[in-house]
Amino acid sequence: MKKILNNKLYLKILISDLISNFGDTLYFIALMTYVTEIKNSNLAISIVTLSESLPILFTIFLGIIADKTLNKVEMIIKTLWIRVVLYLLVAIVMNFRASIMVVIFASVVNLISDTLGQFENGLFYPISNRIVKKSDREETMAFRQTVTSTMNIINQSVGAFLITILSFFHLALINSMTFGISLLIMLLLKSQVNKYYEEKTSSNNRLPLDFRAAFSDIRSNLRLSIKHLFRINNMRTILLVIPILNGSLAILLPLVVVNLSKGTALTIINAATTISLLGISTVSGGILGGALILISNKFKQLSLGNLLQMNLMTILLSFIACYYQNIYLIILGSFLSSIFVGALNPKMGTIIFNNIDETKLATIFGGMVTYFQLGEVVSRLIFSSLVIYFPYSYITIIYIVVVLIATIYTFSKVQNV
Repeated sequence: MKKILNNKLYLKILISDLISNFGDTLYFIALMTYVTEIKNSNLAISIVTLSESLPILFTIFLGIIADKTLNKVEMIIKTLWIRVVLYLLVAIVMNFRASIMVVIFASVVNLISDTLGQFENGLFYPISNRIVKKSDREETMAFRQTVTSTMNIINQSVGAFLITILSFFHLALINSMTFGISLLIMLLLKSQVNKYYEEKTSSNNRLPLDFRAAFSDIRSNLRLSIKHLFRINNMRTILLVIPILNGSLAILLPLVVVNLSKGTALTIINAATTISLLGISTVSGGILGGALILISNKFKQLSLGNLLQMNLMTILLSFIACYYQNIYLIILGSFLSSIFVGALNPKMGTIIFNNIDETKLATIFGGMVTYFQLGEVVSRLIFSSLVIYFPYSYITIIYIVVVLIATIYTFSKVQNV
């Protein structure tokens, strides 16, 4: 811990990232609250959900581009400049009367900003790798995860409060300012980071990016990953169900927002507070799940199958609570599900590490993440279509049926894995 706190450069970069994360959280809550106030709210929610989903599809490709980028620090600064300008434009547009056109513009900006954010993360990975000693990396990653999750809870709470006292114009302006502060920090650190990083990378010869070859690599890596994953003993059922689990969790918040746009049945104080509390329950549940794996022997002894079964049951509880419009039960279900997800992830990672040839680990892990995220993307795309044509209760029933089938299938197939 002392080594991390003594690494001033790493802490400054982490602070820059945390500041921009606050802006992202504030903007997301503001945008979700904004769509509940316009007439054509279902279409608006569909558009916002799409803007949140599509950047996930670019993850691998953006990683390849980031690896091929030579002047990473300069590129990070450029992406921050673009995001500052984009949210200044959103602030101007938010001065107009609430309408679907404003939502479309704000969602396009959200899509571009999230895509740039993923690209920026890819640029940061090798920089962080250089400024943290190899012996300190595991502890540093755990520290970063804990700090980021804790700050996410604070961000949700502060965001909900600010939305009650500020206009959407001011919220977009604050978001732009957070990226401006991150930009200023990176400009001040530019020479220091370059000195630390370029000395070790300037001699590297990188080939220019071949887009056709990149797409071919992505396709072959994903196919190879799925093939290896399905070869692991007793894993077929779990690997079939986890994308359904992820996809169901991904649309819980948009489903609540649909209800908030139609009435006050799920409202706690106001729409922003409700959205924030749901986000806090998810983050805090994930933190607790990871902690329980470390400190509780009983929790540690639960099999992957057991955790998956309990996870599906809590998600089912959340959707049933959605149908009966009980927000407190929805939050409880989201919290419990996040605990089991927090415990499921390290167990899943351990199985991969123990069963895959170490020379293929990076490829398999990258493909695994993409495979699991596809469930989330597909679910959001389906939800974006359903929300335009079907009422809230019908969509809820559809997801109750899907999760119930997955739960029954899991109990009938999964043994102690």
